[in-house]
Amino acid sequence: MSKVDVYDVHLVETVASTTDVKPLPLATIDIRVPLPDELIHLSLEEQDSLERHIVRKMDRRLMPIIIVMFWLNILDRNSIANAKIAGLPKDLNMNNAQYNTCLLIFYVGYVITQLPSNAILPMVRPSIYIPLVTCAWGLMSMAQGFLHDFQSIMVVRFFIGVLEGPFFPGVIFLLSCWYKKEELIKRIAFLYAGNILSSCFGGLIAAGIIGGMEGVAGYAAWRWLFIIEGLVTVAVGILAMFLFPDYPRTTRWLTKEEGLFAEWRLSNEVAGIIDEDSSGIWWGVSEALRDPLTYLFTFMQMMLTTGQSFTYFLPSIIKTLGYNNTITLLLTAPPYAVAFLGSVALAYSSSKRKEFCMHICFPLTISVIGNILAMIVHGTGARYFAIFLMAFGVYVVYNVNYAWVSSSIPRPQAKRAASLAIINLMSGGATHFYTSYLFPDNDAPRYYMGGSALTVAVFLCAMTAITIRFYLARLNKKIDAAGGDAEAALRANKGHTETMKAFRYQLHWWTWPLPKALGTEVISIYHTSSKSADAAKIGKSNFIATSTEKWAEKHSRTLETILCTFFKNGTQLEEYILMLDVGGIMVYVEIPESALPPLPPGLITGNNFAPRESNTASKKEVLQMFKLKTDQKIKSWVEEVPMENCIEAVEKL
Repeated sequence: MSKVDVYDVHLVETVASTTDVKPLPLATIDIRVPLPDELIHLSLEEQDSLERHIVRKMDRRLMPIIIVMFWLNILDRNSIANAKIAGLPKDLNMNNAQYNTCLLIFYVGYVITQLPSNAILPMVRPSIYIPLVTCAWGLMSMAQGFLHDFQSIMVVRFFIGVLEGPFFPGVIFLLSCWYKKEELIKRIAFLYAGNILSSCFGGLIAAGIIGGMEGVAGYAAWRWLFIIEGLVTVAVGILAMFLFPDYPRTTRWLTKEEGLFAEWRLSNEVAGIIDEDSSGIWWGVSEALRDPLTYLFTFMQMMLTTGQSFTYFLPSIIKTLGYNNTITLLLTAPPYAVAFLGSVALAYSSSKRKEFCMHICFPLTISVIGNILAMIVHGTGARYFAIFLMAFGVYVVYNVNYAWVSSSIPRPQAKRAASLAIINLMSGGATHFYTSYLFPDNDAPRYYMGGSALTVAVFLCAMTAITIRFYLARLNKKIDAAGGDAEAALRANKGHTETMKAFRYQLHWWTWPLPKALGTEVISIYHTSSKSADAAKIGKSNFIATSTEKWAEKHSRTLETILCTFFKNGTQLEEYILMLDVGGIMVYVEIPESALPPLPPGLITGNNFAPRESNTASKKEVLQMFKLKTDQKIKSWVEEVPMENCIEAVEKL
């Protein structure tokens, strides 16, 4: 098997080939970190089973409560936009500029707490810290329903920002301490789906409250909106204290064995970096600021957030179409519902293809078109359709973008936490210092200033994604030039000092079985059938599971070469040799972890078996062969010659 531009280490236990064509040098990399002593007794089958069990348990215990809390986080933050059209500015004697300042002051507080909070998060218990801040911002959200002037709502909005600031970057950091890179994409997609659904159902909830609770107990309907939503947040925060996890090794709903394995599999992913570093908070901040990726991802996320800033004005924008308050709030839901479906589909596609850049750029093009249409079309239906395009493009890519950030900023904890906090601080906080003023009432109904700003921002976001794509490709080339030594390559880059082996920045994943491309049948051998789908994706002709009955007998003397990339205690070496044809070769890419088991003399002499050391080619050599094949338009050539014509065939050669 040949791996080209693969940015995640992928375990293929054994690859075998059967053909009359001599296999070319192969390039398969398998790097694993030794299991902790407490887990050394686990077989490969037991490790696979345990990992699947742990991931399922994490999905059941970790994801639901986080999604609900994030849903409420966005709901409480955005409820002021729905309250605006229900009379909040009039009741508090606020003009348009003062309303926009209320939006701005929230993000002043939001920015202040993000970086310090994420810096201390590795040293505290998330199971207590995050639920506490959730209860606190819920109480402050309720307080908005009892205010009577501009000055008081300014103070309350500021403290809501202070209390909401730690949540999102903290949750993204926490998820990266539980899930592997390829697992993060789907989980962040589901998490951010909570954002989109919050915007969707927020309008529906507001329509119900504002349409049915005006004057209840002497309060305006917009006041009940804040009180009810804040009360629900407090209740969920209290519940979260009993459900929220800490880190894998210390969480109460994992056994000791499960906790050790959950931590080991993350360490194994980056070949040795573990999430226990004592370098300190400011070391992590310093390392994050030294990394160019922090600045690139920050700018891209800032432009994406700018593209989404119409959210706080969407009810006001839709109201210019001529509908009453209730219908206006109901009409805010469909664009977000479509964006939700698109975000799930895009996340699935990105996860399946292991690709980020084009999954970001293509939807952003749709958003650019929507922004332009919203400024130039006149019909009510056409303008409402433009809102669908605006929301779709910028919302569906958000989860893919954050998954790219999380998978490209590796461990240790301190740096990753600081990087995520900086990115969210600037994009989720500082961006709103100017976006709060992009849609003034006197610019209705076309909102040329806001539409133009969003169009430029979305375009710059796409261009930055392409820039990051090429930058990461250059870093990967440096790693390859250093012979796979990421530490040396990153030192040469002068912006990275992680000590990692076998790390690759994930840009896209495409594999090409070089032997098969040149006429060789390639078979994947694994201890269970769990990898059969992966083998099929990369073009394997067949699959052998060593856990099936008489697996070796069924393929006796059918293989010419076996490439063994991982040899663990208990591997049935004798059965492998039985599958080799006379004169077959078995190549070890890595040193076995212990002495090979004894073999019957007759087996070796009868099969003329020849063990070999690794002849794995470097990635540079493999790429050279690809270039040669492409430049010279080389095609596979196989000619069957009858035995009686073998002399003539040899002479032709």
